[in-house]
Amino acid sequence: MVDYSRLITVVVVMVGICAVGGLVLAAPLWQRLRRHMGIGVLAPRPSRWWCHLRATLLGAIVLIVGIGMYGRFVEPYWPEVVEIGLTSDELGKGALPIRIVLLSDLHSDPQTRLEARLSDLVAPLEPDLIIFAGDAVNSEGGLPNFRKAMTGLRKIAPVYAVRGNWEAWWFSKVDLYHHTGVRLLDGSRSVDIRGTTLHLAGFPVYPWRNRPGGAAYQRALERTLPEHTKGPVVFVHHFPEVAAAALLRGADIALAGDTHGGQIDLPGIGPLVRINRAGTFYHSGLHEIADGWLYVNRGTGMEGGHAPRVRIGCRPEITLITLRPPD
Repeated sequence: MVDYSRLITVVVVMVGICAVGGLVLAAPLWQRLRRHMGIGVLAPRPSRWWCHLRATLLGAIVLIVGIGMYGRFVEPYWPEVVEIGLTSDELGKGALPIRIVLLSDLHSDPQTRLEARLSDLVAPLEPDLIIFAGDAVNSEGGLPNFRKAMTGLRKIAPVYAVRGNWEAWWFSKVDLYHHTGVRLLDGSRSVDIRGTTLHLAGFPVYPWRNRPGGAAYQRALERTLPEHTKGPVVFVHHFPEVAAAALLRGADIALAGDTHGGQIDLPGIGPLVRINRAGTFYHSGLHEIADGWLYVNRGTGMEGGHAPRVRIGCRPEITLITLRPPD
């Protein structure tokens, strides 16, 4: 379920302010026009409270327009690198740290946003692995931007990806990763990183008729997660609810995207769009579940279709997760 109630409420309030403000601010102009045309009598000088009201409404309209311009032209191009340190009992004593960069929800459009800069932003983080948690493009016109970004990332470190709901529901026939060198996850595989075996597991989003808490996902979790392994198990899925379920089945760390952090996150109100696909809402960031950790990335792009391309209070995120052995 996608909850738009907060977004609708905020939009209605903003539209109401602009409408009332427009009427109030237009009143003096109407009076001047009437005087110019010789219609009616000279209007009395407005009272002090009326002047204050006009100034307040004008300020509110300027603020709303300014926030909209910021959300459209500034914040989507202002990424934040979030660094998270986690310990794993599965890492042997003296093991070297493992650095994983998590990306999600690029949602590439024909217009380039952060795609051209991703490699330059990720390279200084010196990752051992790069994980992309799904939702590649908003349209096939965004494919060149997406593929170029993935190809650049592959030159930095091995890149593993899962297919998100946009790929599963609208681009299931498109070879999104053609000639990029990205490896798609649909099962588990062992990756050797400087003497440590990391078990990487994940699978794609299924067609829309399959609910994340349903039988298809339960069967996929059973077949995907490795058993009796030595070394940390990192599970990747686009939906946070599915990733959280993997922690209950033995994964040590789960990585996800999908939520965009709400894409608009206002102080005192919170995320305006809340995605809940299986009974529990996981906002962006770190969540402790059972004996493991779920991390939900805010994504670097914005929802496609008819959704407005804005981010407010929810900057695009590049996550660096460093796994270390216990002290």
